[in-house]
Amino acid sequence: MQFYGIFTVYIIEHIRLTLTRIFVDYQRTHHHASLFILIIMFLPAALLGQERFGLTTGNYSGITGARLNPSSIVNYQQYLDIQVAAGGVFLENNYLYIGAQEYRARDIFSLSPQFPTYTEEHPNLGYSVELGAFNHYQNGGDKDLNLDIWAGGPGFLLVSGDYAYGISINARTAVSLHKVPESVANFAYIGLGYVPQHNIDYYEDGFSAAGMAWMETAFSVAKIFEDRYYTRISGGITLKYLSGASGFYLYGNALDYNMLNRSDLDILNLNATTGMSLPLGYSDNSFPDGGSFFKGRGVAFDVGFTLLQKDKNYYRRDYDRLCQQHYTTYVYRLGISLLDVGFVSFSDNAMAHIYEDGSHYWPNINAYQYEDMNFLMSDLSDRFFRDPGATYNGDRVTVLTPAAISLQGDYSFENYLFLNGTWIHPVVIRQSAIRRPAQVALVPRYERKHFEVAMPLSLYQYKYPRLGLSIRAYALTIGTEKLGAFTGLTDFSGMDIYFSLKFSFDKGDCPGGGRKYGCDNVQFQ
Repeated sequence: MQFYGIFTVYIIEHIRLTLTRIFVDYQRTHHHASLFILIIMFLPAALLGQERFGLTTGNYSGITGARLNPSSIVNYQQYLDIQVAAGGVFLENNYLYIGAQEYRARDIFSLSPQFPTYTEEHPNLGYSVELGAFNHYQNGGDKDLNLDIWAGGPGFLLVSGDYAYGISINARTAVSLHKVPESVANFAYIGLGYVPQHNIDYYEDGFSAAGMAWMETAFSVAKIFEDRYYTRISGGITLKYLSGASGFYLYGNALDYNMLNRSDLDILNLNATTGMSLPLGYSDNSFPDGGSFFKGRGVAFDVGFTLLQKDKNYYRRDYDRLCQQHYTTYVYRLGISLLDVGFVSFSDNAMAHIYEDGSHYWPNINAYQYEDMNFLMSDLSDRFFRDPGATYNGDRVTVLTPAAISLQGDYSFENYLFLNGTWIHPVVIRQSAIRRPAQVALVPRYERKHFEVAMPLSLYQYKYPRLGLSIRAYALTIGTEKLGAFTGLTDFSGMDIYFSLKFSFDKGDCPGGGRKYGCDNVQFQ
């Protein structure tokens, strides 16, 4: 299990650093450094489903259901759930997109996709620019991005009477950009030569970014505290041990600047804090850096409670075998949970920097290139404060996991039909936290032992409606919460896809029969 997690995190990190190098090489080759290079202390690594309702809301969710509410696992249809593998990729932003009529869904998986080429015209300025494969939304609002990559390894769930126990191994990468000013996004994507934004004073504040790649070993336990008449109450907790492969954060309170022309930048005021711990040699750009693979350690937890309103006044029965346990059907269930509350503290290859009331007039910034990370950070410090070491703030960095609070409700109709409602809202404890996107969803589903179909209708960030589809057939579940990304019916601004492969054994279903319903075992509640 340890090898699986290390290998998966390594692959994710390798892909991320490869994309970083491609981005940096592109900037150098084309000699028009973007504002990301200017303020690379904000995003030191140039880093680039979220909730996966099809895996977490049903009565056959098994160990994956603990991700939404750990108290729910004691109430599921299974007494034993064995996960072989699971995973998913979620990416969403409100800045870059491909128009609905200008891409084919099959290009998402193609090795040679056919992307459009966008051009932006400004006749009044005598200016035009080729944007490339992505257009950009221009509405004056701040821009957000969320990336979540999850690879689940071996895991299992065991239910015995009033208790349920679970363990899972997961490798995760999460990145969030929050309230990035539109002017910054335009300079970053199009380049500092973006004429429509020249010679304008911009006053930006309240922006943040954070990201981390880590491995987590999660232990879950749930217990039924009250089970009398028509009511059942259960509680549960998941404790996680985290091993961080890399992490970074940025938060800024002020960025006042004027890009006078394509080469000269005047930064009037800068207040920002950044930290990083990366598998990159800061003095020679080597990858990996030669240090420890895991550069930080931490802990996290989930905790939740569930109220089950049973459809009958069930009575409790003793059992000789785990498979003889009785599954309790319900009219409705309600849950509340606190998710992913935790942190990773990095001390290997870590550094933090603070910029307080910095200012600098920077001529010919479009020709600026950095040799390595140490050179970059010392040069920036020298430019802003006339001292190469003025911004340095220690060799320890702490990144917080994407915490959230969640409410869940599930109503049981006849004929195997259910309707789930889930609300998830981010909890930002410190500014160095990865920010989880807010969502509210209605998830109707048809649910049988060997087949299930769900169609989540969600409101992402309380603004963007999305329709999803999830199908479970025997051991395999495949789903998405953004069906539009695969149909070409909406603009392509991100994607979501997930899967799970596991084997489950139901309560009350013993090999060769073996039900035990003797009167001497009846215990009325």
